[in-house]
Amino acid sequence: EGLAADGKVDGNIPVQINNGVFSIVNGTLQTTGTGVIRYNPAKPPPFLQNTTQQQIIDLKAALAQFHYDSLGVTINGEIGKSQQVQLRIRGKNPLFYAGKPVNFNLNVEGPIENIIRYNPGSNRIPDTIRKQLETYEANHAK
Repeated sequence: EGLAADGKVDGNIPVQINNGVFSIVNGTLQTTGTGVIRYNPAKPPPFLQNTTQQQIIDLKAALAQFHYDSLGVTINGEIGKSQQVQLRIRGKNPLFYAGKPVNFNLNVEGPIENIIRYNPGSNRIPDTIRKQLETYEANHAK
């Protein structure tokens, strides 16, 4: 909610199956050019609600209209359990610090449910694999 993005990405999200356990190993997505991210949710997630921290204020202001030069994501971990996601964005917001360049590096670790199913382009996963992933997730949901 509140997120819109324009641009193109390319990459691979390899899924390994070992004894019925699905894992993403060195999944990478990288932009193939420039684009724009707009993030302005009506109700920000809890980690963005602390308006007393200047970093949070700056992050929200920059992402309101962020023109990126490059964006990359790396994903690793067992599906339905814990994944590590590293996000790297370079660019600027013309209205934030007079359009000076900004680099964001964000590392997140935890159970990112349904990472495959809701991934843009997930309809390209063969139906048999998609059904296996959905069955696995349904049987191992918390």
